[in-house]
Amino acid sequence: MRICENVYWYREKGWMDANTFVIKGDVTVLIDPGLSEYAWRKCEEMREDGIEPQEIDILLITHSHPDHCDALSVLKKHTNARIGLHSSQAEWASLLSEASFHFLGVKPRDFKADFLVEALKAGREERSQGERNWLEVLHTPGHTPDSVCFYLPSHAVLLCGDLVFERGIGRTDLPFGDEDALKASIERISALDVEILLPGHGNIIKGRENVRKNFAFVMNFFR
Repeated sequence: MRICENVYWYREKGWMDANTFVIKGDVTVLIDPGLSEYAWRKCEEMREDGIEPQEIDILLITHSHPDHCDALSVLKKHTNARIGLHSSQAEWASLLSEASFHFLGVKPRDFKADFLVEALKAGREERSQGERNWLEVLHTPGHTPDSVCFYLPSHAVLLCGDLVFERGIGRTDLPFGDEDALKASIERISALDVEILLPGHGNIIKGRENVRKNFAFVMNFFR
């Protein structure tokens, strides 16, 4: 489903899956592939939007919980896309995957970084779709220590993973969650100019005023 110019949304398919987003351009990026068993259904939806899975150049994740990253290795194998991880994700992935297995019963799938997204930010890798559609990578710990958001300033689009949802915030009762860090991350991110908020689960939020009101509402969880 097309959200705005070059940005597409593929809704989560079931329990332990996540919303998947594609930013299409000269370099096409897929963020949060979700659970492996739903990957091909999402690929079919991409084809309906005119996006062939083989066009995907880079795979990114907002954090290392299996509902967001399980399909990384499957999609890499079938698309030859490169996996980019934030340095915190490279550090925490195995620990978070193992903790998820014990806490949620989901067996972790191994994956590794082909490059660090800090390299993207420093310009040492292909810039996603050139200057106009350049993605900013923002470390936003709290839900997990390796959580990041992806910000597309040219479109005022924020992909926020499990930082916040429509009238909700990310859990901090899972292993390595940190409520104080989550609050600080939300406060920092809420200062961005955001027209479209794309959470890891549930509905998207459109309109600057609606996004602002949602940030104001979720901050009440910390009072």
